[in-house]
Amino acid sequence: MLTHFERPQTRRYRAELVLPSPPHRFGNALLATAFLLCAVLVGVVAIALT
Repeated sequence: MLTHFERPQTRRYRAELVLPSPPHRFGNALLATAFLLCAVLVGVVAIALT
């Protein structure tokens, strides 16, 4: 269930990160990590509420 819920979100965030493609690679990696953490957090909260 968790993978099914996370898959489309991570795909969406990844697409958003690839589209702008800033020159700062470290910032981009940091942003990707933050988005991934947010996606996992949202998934955990959604499962906890249901």
